[in-house]
Amino acid sequence: MLFSTYNLRRVFALALGLAVLSGCASTPKPRGHANVFVTASGQINYLGKPCGPDQLPARLAKDGVGKEQEIRVHLDDIRNTQLRNQIAAGLIQKGYKRVLFVAAPRASSEVVGEPNTHTEAPVGKDVLPVPDPTP
Repeated sequence: MLFSTYNLRRVFALALGLAVLSGCASTPKPRGHANVFVTASGQINYLGKPCGPDQLPARLAKDGVGKEQEIRVHLDDIRNTQLRNQIAAGLIQKGYKRVLFVAAPRASSEVVGEPNTHTEAPVGKDVLPVPDPTP
């Protein structure tokens, strides 16, 4: 019999399996992230070529960067808030949702006063207990 219960179950299972697989295959998967570099003078570079903040979304789209992909904007001067706002506004208006601003890590240290010559107290029975300052 062509329409037996066994055959209908097999056809249903096959249809369900194909529906599940096609749903998973149609979900867009980001291919990493895009890197945009901004120099201290305000020059925006994408893939080694300069562009303006208004041209950046078109360049990303032309390169195939998806709207769900992460866009990392590397800044030499993080204090330039006007340029940061221009870049973010342009990308968000064009539908890019994951814009991250990245600054170079900076660390500095400074020695103030005399160097610390304190050594740890020896541990053992020769060490006297510290008296309690409360009466």
